Amino acid sequence: MLGELLALLSALAWATVGVVMGFLVRGLDPFAITAARLLLGTLFQTPVLLAVALAGGLGPLPLGGLALMAASGVVSLGIGDSLYVVSLPYIGVSRAHPISITLFPLFTFIVAATVLGETITRLTLAGSCLIIAGVIVVVASGGAVRQGRRDAAGDMRRGVLLLVVAAALWAAGFALLKLGLAGVSSMAAGYTRLLAGGLFLAGLLWWRGRPLGVERRPGRQWAGLVWIGLMTAVSTGFLVVVAVKYAGAAKVSVLNATSPLFALPLAFLFLGERIGWRTVVGTALALAGTWLVVL
Repeated sequence: MLGELLALLSALAWATVGVVMGFLVRGLDPFAITAARLLLGTLFQTPVLLAVALAGGLGPLPLGGLALMAASGVVSLGIGDSLYVVSLPYIGVSRAHPISITLFPLFTFIVAATVLGETITRLTLAGSCLIIAGVIVVVASGGAVRQGRRDAAGDMRRGVLLLVVAAALWAAGFALLKLGLAGVSSMAAGYTRLLAGGLFLAGLLWWRGRPLGVERRPGRQWAGLVWIGLMTAVSTGFLVVVAVKYAGAAKVSVLNATSPLFALPLAFLFLGERIGWRTVVGTALALAGTWLVVL
């Protein structure tokens, strides 16, 4: 039960991160947002890691396991999370969040069954069908939110494509995480994932000559960056890692899919996004599918 509870807490934290990133992407480069989030998350985790290391709680640190953690961080956090942020100006948090967070379990179940050997039941398949149906309904709600653009259908296609790729990368990163956790402590694994993803993006930004560029509303932007960094340290850096260890990659990915329950009202309250009935119905269908998968 511990793994399931931690996964739900991670879903709540991720919902707040998604909404804050929806605000930040209006004035900052998406890859810079993700880089700052991961590196600040690493910074927040550093004192805890040092304390655990001094107490002798890190245990062995096999190079093979750490390499898998680093690869997981680059694939799922560095690239996958960045593509999610890129999609936000096209379709908004209220659509991007339920689409991405419910597609993610589908890809994860495929990987879990074919690579990790985890069992997929009939209820899992039925729930997956409901998730797909819910995503279709959310996509059918239409309506681009990108300012200055009139190609609503084109924006929706671009946003959904970005989310499909992001969800696939998240699933691949989860598989790498599960494979490498056998010989690596949860704390070291989470820290390695954050650091690797952040350094990868920092190197990419340096190569592109694109600094962070905090200019518009700097106080709010820095507050937002600090918040998502802190939530990343708590959620991605610790909660998800421990949850996967105790509950398995497939179940954790499904429980994370409950985050739209938190993200939709937050997007309405703080970002002013309009939430139509199709978005609500589609999200409800996807969450019903999530419930079946958990059974």
